[in-house]
Amino acid sequence: PGKEGEQQIRISANIKKTRFMSTIGISVKDSIWNKETQTVKLKAKNAKGESSNSINSKLASIRNHFEEYEKDKKRRLGEDACNPHAIHYKPLTR
Repeated sequence: PGKEGEQQIRISANIKKTRFMSTIGISVKDSIWNKETQTVKLKAKNAKGESSNSINSKLASIRNHFEEYEKDKKRRLGEDACNPHAIHYKPLTR
């Protein structure tokens, strides 16, 4: 918990089968966080005085960045390259 019982907002993303987790430098109280929509409730402010509009705008920007990354990846590598594939093993021979 951070300032005045606030929690850091964390993001997680899977890139090339590696999971990345990071904070975005914003903390909010659980009471103003909408778990269903993953946004800050309207007209709320965190301890730093950042408004819900400001925080939600930053969150939308991050989501948009990752969506654009995924679209570009599919464009460059093709749809098939973005889907997980089964690993096939060959027996070792001498």
